[in-house]
Amino acid sequence: MTTILRMTAGRLLTLVPMVLGITLFVFVVLRFSPNDPAYNALGEGRRPRRGTPTRPRTG
Repeated sequence: MTTILRMTAGRLLTLVPMVLGITLFVFVVLRFSPNDPAYNALGEGRRPRRGTPTRPRTG
């Protein structure tokens, strides 16, 4: 029983840095992306006026 608890605690402790690392990676990739976030969210087949309401929400 203690082996299972030790293994579960170890996995939970490695989960925290992994989630933080993935979050940081996604943030950096999206921050330095050359495209507009509204363009990325709507896709290539969008109409020009469709991106206008999305832009204020995404900054």
